[in-house]
Amino acid sequence: MNPVERFILPHVNALYAMAFHLCGDRDAAEDMVQDTVVKAADSLPALRNPEKAKSWLFSILYRGFVDEWRRARKTVEYVDDAHTPSGQDDERLWPHDVTPEQARKAMERLDDKYRAPLVAHYLSGQSYQEIAETMGLPLGTVMSRIHRAKRALREELSAPAQPLRALKGGRYGM
Repeated sequence: MNPVERFILPHVNALYAMAFHLCGDRDAAEDMVQDTVVKAADSLPALRNPEKAKSWLFSILYRGFVDEWRRARKTVEYVDDAHTPSGQDDERLWPHDVTPEQARKAMERLDDKYRAPLVAHYLSGQSYQEIAETMGLPLGTVMSRIHRAKRALREELSAPAQPLRALKGGRYGM
């Protein structure tokens, strides 16, 4: 088995899932995964620890996404979140009559800086520490962004007429 088959191909489905949740477009997600696989294959000798291949691949994917987003971004509206008391992430606070389509649309409306760590944690199964390493962020920032993303989703899904606190703009809706 060659190194690409051994270290990259087993993670293609997980890469696609994360790419799709980041950009919300199937064709763009496929392009992102293809770019990631090509970059990873070219850089495979740089992989120091084969046990961290999945994290390494997610890092390549995320950095490519951010680079594209920066090239294509337009004005992003951001309303600073007021501090909320801790402990408000209780299951009882989540709306229970939300369809998968409503949840997907609310996720797409999140600013990428909030959506990316949320997707990495809940849909790709990465730990907060892995996300911090992959995205080059302090652990506390990852925790804060996931918390704010969940709060924005909760608000959006509880009162659909109200805008999200963290909005996005640009290419692919980024």
